[in-house]
Amino acid sequence: MSKKILQFIVIFLAILIILCFVFLVYGIYLKFGVNQNDFVYENTEYSLDLKNNEKIKDIQALQDDKILIVISNSVNTSAIIYDTKKNKILTKIRD
Repeated sequence: MSKKILQFIVIFLAILIILCFVFLVYGIYLKFGVNQNDFVYENTEYSLDLKNNEKIKDIQALQDDKILIVISNSVNTSAIIYDTKKNKILTKIRD
């Protein structure tokens, strides 16, 4: 090969190495330099409107988004199926 072709290949590869280094530094900056405390914490309050004599006896996860809550008072026991995605009570089961 001629000397000019070899010089062109060397210069071209040097430019590619410099570009790859710049992209690597930029990628590291994006990974570690961005403030990672920018997430939004959503404080959601759920209420079952329990009376003074009612207590939660048991909680079980039914599916990914449904919870079974067993509630008891001095006389009766009941259960509630609550959907956490829709934020509402689906079913009330009473004795």
